Amino acid sequence: YSSLTTDAVNSATEKEGTMHSEDKLVLETEDRKNALEEYVYDMRGKLEDRYAIYVQEKEKSDLLAGLSEAEDWLYSEEGED
Repeated sequence: YSSLTTDAVNSATEKEGTMHSEDKLVLETEDRKNALEEYVYDMRGKLEDRYAIYVQEKEKSDLLAGLSEAEDWLYSEEGED
């Protein structure tokens, strides 16, 4: 039976804190990416349905292009980071 030194305990505590922070960042990032994905699908649907009579074709085309760009980013390597 051996006990850890104070330095070893402090080091382990620091590593645990770092891992917790990294896990929290990953979860927050996933939540934000999911919210963006939901927004893209929601707005795309609204442009085709609810807002169709209010939006001009050029505006609709520009908005859909922006939504597609956001969606492409989500599924790209850059969006995965």
